[in-house]
Amino acid sequence: MVDRFTVLVVDDELENRDFVERALVRYFTVLKAESSVEAMEILRDNRVDVVVADQRMPEGTGVALLERLQELRPWVGRILLTAYGDQEVLADAINRARADRYLAKPVDVKTLCSTVEAVLKLREAFSEEDYTDGDPEPEC
Repeated sequence: MVDRFTVLVVDDELENRDFVERALVRYFTVLKAESSVEAMEILRDNRVDVVVADQRMPEGTGVALLERLQELRPWVGRILLTAYGDQEVLADAINRARADRYLAKPVDVKTLCSTVEAVLKLREAFSEEDYTDGDPEPEC
């Protein structure tokens, strides 16, 4: 049996978490968290391939979560999902959190699925070993 990829959706609104789960569960294992704190606990105990994080949450932003994820597990795909088209948020998602994709709410099922698949393809060339083999970063 082939292991399924695992997607973690982080959103403080239950309806949004459930929507993403319904959209993806046919193709992926879906884990859900309602806060950044809960997401970090799940990430500590589970293999996760992609994180889909909402930007505005009471306990912290999606950008902050994805930025922390970039530091701890850079091989995990990162998607920011937000209902607000703020240019500063988009810049932070790219420059600070190095998000692979940025999706605007409301997002349709097809776009969500194809975006997760695209991020998995981007990340397919990388593994945890690529980031932990001790090779120094190239100097510019």
